[in-house]
Amino acid sequence: MYRFRSALVFSFALVLSSAFAANSYGDDSPSAPVSLHSDWRLESSCKLSAKAEAISLAGFDDSKWHPAIVPGTVVGSLVADKTLPDPNYGKNLNSFPGAFTDNKRQAANLDMPADSPFRCSHWFRTEFATPVAYANRAVWLHFLGINYRANIWLNGKQILEYDLGSDTLKSLVAQSKFKDYPRFARNKEGYVALQYHGDEVWYRNIRIRALPAR
Repeated sequence: MYRFRSALVFSFALVLSSAFAANSYGDDSPSAPVSLHSDWRLESSCKLSAKAEAISLAGFDDSKWHPAIVPGTVVGSLVADKTLPDPNYGKNLNSFPGAFTDNKRQAANLDMPADSPFRCSHWFRTEFATPVAYANRAVWLHFLGINYRANIWLNGKQILEYDLGSDTLKSLVAQSKFKDYPRFARNKEGYVALQYHGDEVWYRNIRIRALPAR
């Protein structure tokens, strides 16, 4: 049984992790979690005139927004809904707005083109019904996929501004269970080296994932 509807939105500088939360103080005994993995919508902030306070209220009209995949990225969602073509086919990636086509320079070392639509932050939005069992209880909102920066709004109010390396984030980490991990929320970059031996070689879908503890 559900009590009322809430609207949750994120504004991201680039893509969609933090274990910090919105807390409504009260009984903190365990209750069944509510998954928010589905029914997300996505839109560029450059195409919106509405303020965050309005966007994050239940009932806001996002019917013309793109369907979003969460967890996922802006580009991943735009590929999924056919706004952008499959980047793994042919030279489709070169047709992406703001794409780098100069193979002599490493894109990661270049500034994003001025006309790239991805210079704008993007909104991810969903609405969900709050279970009656959550009334007058401590409710924590957990995220496991924010890349490095986000503004999080709930029911018309900003509840978190997340910026990797900021004093606010350092303070939150110092009060969390991750305070004894010296590199947690500190490293912005990682490095991987790949070697080939003269033959033709292709690399694709290279990913990093955490393995279960033994």
